[in-house]
Amino acid sequence: MGSGRPFPKLSWRRRHKVVAAALCAAATLVLPAVLREAEEHVHAAGSSSAAADALLPPPEEALRRATHLVVVAGHAVFTALDHGGGAVEREASWFLEPFQHGQLTTMIEHIHKGVELAAADNRSLVLFSGGQTRAAAGPRSEALSYWEAAEAEGWFGLPQVQPRVHLEEQARDSLENLLFSVCRFNELTGRYPQTITVVSFGFKRRRFQELHRAALRFPRHRFHFVGVDPPGLTAAVTQGETAHSAKPFESDPYGSAA
Repeated sequence: MGSGRPFPKLSWRRRHKVVAAALCAAATLVLPAVLREAEEHVHAAGSSSAAADALLPPPEEALRRATHLVVVAGHAVFTALDHGGGAVEREASWFLEPFQHGQLTTMIEHIHKGVELAAADNRSLVLFSGGQTRAAAGPRSEALSYWEAAEAEGWFGLPQVQPRVHLEEQARDSLENLLFSVCRFNELTGRYPQTITVVSFGFKRRRFQELHRAALRFPRHRFHFVGVDPPGLTAAVTQGETAHSAKPFESDPYGSAA
């Protein structure tokens, strides 16, 4: 800094390598702590489920007690300025890629599932995960978009869960959805999760459950996946998932290839 020269601007490819190196370091050095801490607490604390209408502790206490991470992976950005009048259900209120038209109801169902999971487990913490992935949509994250959608929908009749719903606003892909959410859980609660549930499209089950979970060395028996697919899912979509999204992670679990 003494020279007064700015840091060199990194190319996208170079930035990708830097991030990938950080991911590898996290999985190698940080994430084993997840296993150790989970083993220490699992017998003492266990998992606690309660009815949706159970009396919830204050927000600070809820975070302190959380052991179950629920990740709702974001896929789109909510751009409507007026959130009333059913704006959430209108495609015009969202920045959607051409291939995403017809998928909005499924994305809203993902949000709904996350809220339901929070209501069913008082030790859960929901993280809407997703960064500012659409430059044309402005500085709006997928995570905040999902939170605003849930709020506009009145938390689907379960407003008591709102204090246990937070954001992870840095992820740019599915691996980062999971890894960054684990880190965010630790940031909010002071511990790593004992149990993880991911909510996303059903056709991404193998990518999350077998590839990303294994890369993070998280125990299979403590990992759950809730998949909801869009209507009219075609073979081309599932084949594309296998060939272009999941397969690269088979040989490169942390996405570190140039």
